Amino acid sequence: HRPVQVQGPDPAPRRVDLQPGHRGPGEPRPGPVQGRPRRRGAGPVGELNQPSSMQHHTVIHGIMYIVRNMGLQFVTYLPDVMPPLLDVLNKCNDSKLREFIFQQLSVLVSIVKQHVRGYLPQLFDIMKQYWNALLLPIIALVEQISIAFSDEFKVLLPTLIPLVLVQLQNREHAPKILKTLEVFGKNLDDYVYLVVPTVIGLFERASTPIDIRKAALQSVATFCKELHLADYATRIIHAI
Repeated sequence: HRPVQVQGPDPAPRRVDLQPGHRGPGEPRPGPVQGRPRRRGAGPVGELNQPSSMQHHTVIHGIMYIVRNMGLQFVTYLPDVMPPLLDVLNKCNDSKLREFIFQQLSVLVSIVKQHVRGYLPQLFDIMKQYWNALLLPIIALVEQISIAFSDEFKVLLPTLIPLVLVQLQNREHAPKILKTLEVFGKNLDDYVYLVVPTVIGLFERASTPIDIRKAALQSVATFCKELHLADYATRIIHAI
């Protein structure tokens, strides 16, 4: 993988390396897992190669129990767990299982945080495949990645922004998408020209359901605290 350059607040670009062994700024070094030597393929992980969806549910439940109990110490085991887990996520024929795995990945990311960086390219490829079919659990996972990576999340927005904005036109999902955009926060700075007019359009149109208009207005109020919206002030005031 080639490092991706992200323009930070200072003149020198900050390098973001998505290799598994790389640690981001301020990212803690994982400590050793006491009393449990790491053995590739040990424990229940090998059972993810079995074809049974029910067995996969059981194995993943067991893995997540261990993750919750070990916390950041589980980072040592990510190279054992993530490749087979992503393989099942990509290849399984059970949509319920796939939804379950996305949900558990949200929990995993909330615990191990930036340590999943090396698996993001493959994970995002899978998420794009099932974006429409499993939008809500995928969006929840994207939010956790955004929180975990903070400013580094910017490098993923070129892929995400088009997918997210399309879903704003979906009345069923628009409120959730608006909340997700709020979670992205200041990372949207380079995409204000795309995001803000689309959100304003939601509460400008009289045909938009009242709950979505209120949610859109709330999102703009949140954006005002973190983004530069001076160019849209007149339009916002007129729409209100």
